[in-house]
Amino acid sequence: MSGAIAPLISDASFAVYRNGEPISAIIVVAEKWGPHVPYLFTHPQYAGQGVATSLLKASAGALEKSGYQDIGLTVNLYNTRASNLYRHLGFQRRLGFKTVSGDKTNNT
Repeated sequence: MSGAIAPLISDASFAVYRNGEPISAIIVVAEKWGPHVPYLFTHPQYAGQGVATSLLKASAGALEKSGYQDIGLTVNLYNTRASNLYRHLGFQRRLGFKTVSGDKTNNT
């Protein structure tokens, strides 16, 4: 299956459901430089309960079984909750870039 960004790595992309409703999901795609997580999200009602952590660990495990050694992801540095989670799990900041929103320019 091909995603809008890059081909989906379905063996490393997961969703968590509660009462038949999705509460969290991780999408992993195959960029030319390796696996990349463009989307990891959790419904606000379930934030802080370890759901995203579990998904990221499951994806990393699946990728490792497939022979990958690295995972990349994108996060806006203003998303401190996500940035802190990634740092806690051992991710390191590699690149910064500017985002433009309306008439504001932010360094991320």
